[in-house]
Amino acid sequence: MTDATPTLLVAGYDPDLRAAVTSSLARTGACRTRLAANGTAVAEAVRFDPPDAVVVDATRGDTLALAALRHLRGRDGRRGLPVVLLSDEEHSAERRELYAPWDVSGVVTTWRSDDLSSHIESLTGLDLTGSTTPI
Repeated sequence: MTDATPTLLVAGYDPDLRAAVTSSLARTGACRTRLAANGTAVAEAVRFDPPDAVVVDATRGDTLALAALRHLRGRDGRRGLPVVLLSDEEHSAERRELYAPWDVSGVVTTWRSDDLSSHIESLTGLDLTGSTTPI
């Protein structure tokens, strides 16, 4: 029997943010998380052990998010891998245009909330809340 527990790769420059997101996601116990501190680490993690989705910090600007997306969507062409951006605000039209070519699954602005798992679940289609039973 294979383990159906989804794995999320959490990418962010700030170790406190990575820890907060990982802690929030761990509350349900329905997913595993791995961490990446930069775009290169994202590329390596995806190449050697692909996660089910990638959650990228876009709260401190777009540098990390764009680097991660270039690695994910560039040479490897991983279009099917869901990517969720964390942000402190709704993206402006200019920012949405910036991310449009990169096939982003969505933006979560309430990432500090207890329902981070359900927000990511709704954007990726993964079961992160343990609400469904595998058949």
